[in-house]
Amino acid sequence: MTLIGSEELEALVKLTGSLFEEARASADAKRWRGAIVLVGASIEAALLGTTVCFESGLRTQGAWPKEKRPPEDWGLATLLALAVRAGWLPPSDTSEGHVSDPAAVLAGDVGDALQFVQRLRNALAHPGRHIADLLWLDSADDELMSPTYELCERVAGEVFERLRAAMVGTARSPVTEKVGPT
Repeated sequence: MTLIGSEELEALVKLTGSLFEEARASADAKRWRGAIVLVGASIEAALLGTTVCFESGLRTQGAWPKEKRPPEDWGLATLLALAVRAGWLPPSDTSEGHVSDPAAVLAGDVGDALQFVQRLRNALAHPGRHIADLLWLDSADDELMSPTYELCERVAGEVFERLRAAMVGTARSPVTEKVGPT
């Protein structure tokens, strides 16, 4: 059982909104790397909050990961896989691992677009991922990054809406309306 209580959950909800607002401010300043990394972090925070709200039910239905670490130590990949198993998000049509054409993941549902956001966030935050996956990516190129950020922001909005829908009617209703930015 996780040690995240209502105080920590409320902090996660606030963090989700704060990260998203910081992403918008970074985008307004044309700081694309920071904007996209922060959008990814806001998605991660929203998924973590939803996960801990549903922990008991997820364990009962066998959807809880076999992770030895507590949920607050999980990464975005683990949280996304859990969200798919829980039915909060659709599965990706692309296979796990390396995708040769980043745009290919955008042809499907939000599950594919999330895989793109995750890959982009990782490439922008981790130098090793940048040179292995998206060496051509120039985060200072406004013409490339402005629409890329807008896409990431729309994907985050869709994730927040789906998580809100999953939260409706849960026992932890004080945060139900607060998942994601307003």
